[in-house]
Amino acid sequence: MPSIGGGLDELPLHSLEEYLSLMGEMLQAPIHGTLNGESGLYDDWGIDSLQAFELIILTEQLAGIHIPPADIPLMFTVNDAYAYYVLCHGLRSQSSKPS
Repeated sequence: MPSIGGGLDELPLHSLEEYLSLMGEMLQAPIHGTLNGESGLYDDWGIDSLQAFELIILTEQLAGIHIPPADIPLMFTVNDAYAYYVLCHGLRSQSSKPS
């Protein structure tokens, strides 16, 4: 389960297209029409272990959370990474609401 970071303002929820664009910028990989949510992070994007680590950092920054190492292998496709981001963003949003 991700841990929620503190001290951040409400972070916007990015669309899948925005997330893909941010990934492409971070990985310095052009977004081709064939790369989409079903694209494999390792097979289709061809990312290496350092780039996988950078993707985790990007997702953590966008969602304002810390991803535990045990959850990293759960992300095989862009959709997997994006779904994790959306889930974590929702958890952060819920934790920041007054009780």
